[in-house]
Amino acid sequence: MCMRSLSTRLALAFALTSLVGIGLAAFFVRQLVSTQFDSFIVEQRQAEFVDLAASYYAANGSWQGISPQVLFRAYNRHAGGDRDGPVITFALVDSSGRVVLSPNPSERGRPADPAWLAEGTAVTVDGEVVGTVYLTAAPGLSPEELRYL
Repeated sequence: MCMRSLSTRLALAFALTSLVGIGLAAFFVRQLVSTQFDSFIVEQRQAEFVDLAASYYAANGSWQGISPQVLFRAYNRHAGGDRDGPVITFALVDSSGRVVLSPNPSERGRPADPAWLAEGTAVTVDGEVVGTVYLTAAPGLSPEELRYL
């Protein structure tokens, strides 16, 4: 009887250890996939934002008159979508280092942080760098993206 009890306990200990290991592995894989997916979404949206900004500059010859609403309308035409409103999670800085567009309107016209500029993406028009775009806040995921995750 003692042997059966010991083998039962041992089997339960192995089963419990296996379940905990599987649970931890699932948790870490989910975290990794979620982080990688978030990075992918940010890169994709930043590339779209850079393209729209470059198109605006090419059409107007300067950043004058740019606003979240202008880029939002251009984004909807570009993506064929109908988003709820202009959600800008990137800052746009001109070639002199001054903020042209930001989620925080009070930053407009101020010098950008050099560390942010170093991590930003250049906006080029006809081979000339006319600005830089950098992420200011993580963009929220759309319902479709959340379902994917």
